[in-house]
Amino acid sequence: MIYFVLFIILAVYLYLIFNSLNKQYLLLIAFIFLISFLFYSTSNIQDINQYRNILVKHKDIRDKISKIRENIPNLEKNLSNNPNNFDGWIILAKSYSLIEGYVQSIDAYENAISLNPNEKEIWLNYISVLTLSDEKANKNKIKIAFSKLIQLDNGDNINFYLDRLDFAIRVNEPELAISTIKDIIKHPDVIDKKKYEKVLNHILKQRK
Repeated sequence: MIYFVLFIILAVYLYLIFNSLNKQYLLLIAFIFLISFLFYSTSNIQDINQYRNILVKHKDIRDKISKIRENIPNLEKNLSNNPNNFDGWIILAKSYSLIEGYVQSIDAYENAISLNPNEKEIWLNYISVLTLSDEKANKNKIKIAFSKLIQLDNGDNINFYLDRLDFAIRVNEPELAISTIKDIIKHPDVIDKKKYEKVLNHILKQRK
């Protein structure tokens, strides 16, 4: 419908100016209108295609979430028969996490950790779920998880210290923040140590 209206407007406009402009100008104006019309049409088509792609992606996500919900009872049944299935607990933990069942996800991760406490990725995921569930209520568990994660990593990854520092600041744990900053200052990957020394001094002054 919009294309028909644009065509009528173009036709009327050309008719009105036909007597006042020569053919060269008339052709130029017609060409400009044609390009504008084609651009508008193409833009609309692209917008529609993008919208359709978004709908398809959202439907795909909804379908996957629906399948996850359907599979959870089977996973739980299998784990009740085989509670030492480490991979099964991980799958259950991730499944609950994807549907925002964070409390159940935490329980599943803790069962997996009790079977194998030496996987860094599991501790990372565990920290994420604890944070999403309730960071302040779970802060003691998160503190323990960070300590275990850094221990397994032999203190190599500076990002683990930085993440722990952010966590300590968010939940107002000054002692943890101070000890973490000291670890960061000693870390070989940190070049600008003065920045962290200033932060440390600022925190220590506030505590006096």
